[in-house]
Amino acid sequence: MDGDQITVVVAVPPGSTAVLEIPTPDPGSVRHDDAPVAAEPSAHGATVRLTSGRFTLTATSH
Repeated sequence: MDGDQITVVVAVPPGSTAVLEIPTPDPGSVRHDDAPVAAEPSAHGATVRLTSGRFTLTATSH
């Protein structure tokens, strides 16, 4: 957390996929390397589906 922004760093192993829940009131604010990410609204904020790789995601926290 940094002010009103949350940053999540995640590594998904090769050959795997992941579902990440980000606690944000604005799914449209989710970014990876400053580019928009397809995030679906969820009960706890936003759901992001990831393939294998390393990701640094940011979003508005409140």
